[in-house]
Order: sequence, then C-alpha cells, then structure tokens
Amino acid sequence: MTGNPNYIPPIPVMQIRPGCLLCYDQRVYIPPRKESTIPIDPLAESTPKFYTGKMNEKAKSKLRFSINLLVEQAKWKEILNPATGKFYKFKINFITLTLSAKQREVSDRTIKNLMLAPWIRNMRDVYKLRSYVWRAERQKNGNIHFHFSTDTYIPYDAIRDAWNFQQAKFHFIDEFRNRNNSEFPNSTDVHSVQSVANLASYMVKYMCKDEKGLESIEGKVWDCSSNLKTSERVAMVMGEADFRLINKLYEKFENRVKKTDNCTIIPISKNEMLQYLPRSYIEMYNKWIQSVYDAAPISRIKRVKSL
Repeated sequence: MTGNPNYIPPIPVMQIRPGCLLCYDQRVYIPPRKESTIPIDPLAESTPKFYTGKMNEKAKSKLRFSINLLVEQAKWKEILNPATGKFYKFKINFITLTLSAKQREVSDRTIKNLMLAPWIRNMRDVYKLRSYVWRAERQKNGNIHFHFSTDTYIPYDAIRDAWNFQQAKFHFIDEFRNRNNSEFPNSTDVHSVQSVANLASYMVKYMCKDEKGLESIEGKVWDCSSNLKTSERVAMVMGEADFRLINKLYEKFENRVKKTDNCTIIPISKNEMLQYLPRSYIEMYNKWIQSVYDAAPISRIKRVKSL
C-alpha cells in the first residue's frame, strides 16, 4: 500500500461494445489541490494528433469501433425498387467513389475537402444522410479513392451524378470525355448489403487492410459522422458476479480472447450477449445504441473541418 494520499487503487471495469466486451483496470488520479478525479481511458490518445497517411494500429482500432457502431445502430427499412416495383429490406450500403481520370497534380487534401466533403453535404441535404464511415485508399494507378458506408438509402444514380458533378470541378469528367467520347463515367460502385450476419467483420477487414508498397494518403485516411465519435460507453465497475461471468466467457471463448498491455477483449456476438449478459446490462446497452442513432446529424454541415 503506497503512502501517497492521492493514490487510489485501480478499479476493474467492464465495457459492453458492439461485437465485444472490454475489461480493464481504470486508474484514477487525484491532482494536488483539486477535489475532482480524472479517470484514465485505457484506449485514449496519449500523444497529439497528427496524420501519417497510413493506418496504424490505433487508427485501425478506432475505425473498427466506428464500423461496428455504424452497423449496430442501423435499422432495417423497406425500400421500393422502381425497376421491379417490389420492396426489399435495406440496412447498410457499401459505396466506392473513384476518379475517372488521372489525379495529376490535384492533391489528396483538395479532393477530400473540395470533392468528398461537398458530396457528403449534398447527400445530407437532399437524402438526409445519417450515420456514415469513409476510408481513403490509394489505388495502384496512384489515384485516391474512397470507400463509404452508411445506413441511409440513396439511389445509385444520385450517388453517381453527385460524385461526377464534384469531379467536373477539377476536369476529371473533361478528361474522361476526351478519352472515351462520353460524359457519363461509371465512377461509383454501390452495394446494398442485405446479409449483415458478418457485415461488420467484413467491412473492418476490407477498410483496415494494409497498403504495403502504395504511396501514403495526404491528411486523414478515414472519418465518420459525429454520432459515431461518441465518447460515451456502457461501462460498469465489476463486482463478484461480473468476474464469474468473465471467467465463464473466457473459458467458453478462449480462442477468441485478445489481450493487450491495457485491457482484455472478448469478441462476442449480439445473440451471445443476449444469452449470457444480465438483462439490466442489455437494457443499458440498447439505450446507448438508440442514443447513438438519435444523435446522427441530418442537417446541413455549416463548417467542414480539414480532411
């Protein structure tokens, strides 16, 4: 036992996150001459932000969290297919936005700030875009392109036309027309993902893949809607029953358990959560997910930060 009067023993905490349970010791420091305590998040940033243009492990961890949260808070909806006149179920789409000509001297930042950001604003203004995640990647031809996933249904032709409008500002459409004698490049690819059993893990694998041998991206390599950046978590101080629960899950899912220097991660599906976690924990978790959904921005962005 330390003689430091400001020392408080670590507090065992369990977080319930989309797709996993996170267990760690939360350390609390009481600064001199202050009454308040400062909890330390085991996954919080310890260094100032700067962009390397590559996906390091911390960036991958944050992207995984945002993707899992995007999928978890998304709701099923019925969408009319105008071609068939039939309704189909929609929850998440997966969009790819590419350049229709060589990127040339147009910088990555310019494309993100003056093409991608206005395209997102347009989708929000016209189609009430809600929660989303995007990831910038370098193609082998040197061009930047974007993977974009959202829980908002947007017609394919609207996505393509709005993106081509942004491309036209930097003459990518002119160059395409000169080369192909057409003004309508197929610059977008859209998939409505109807089977979401393993959707989050598929998207994480796709968006977090390494880019060995490819040039770094200038500025941000990914971002998401503000509601997916929430700092709120479903967390509780662990009691005796919680330790028994974690030991039970550890024995049952031992091959899944991941340990880091700061925490232990137990991947677990929603059905497994319903099976093993107390009802009160599930209710807290569902309330949190609903709050993330309700916080999705649906009005016009008045100011766009540098990407």
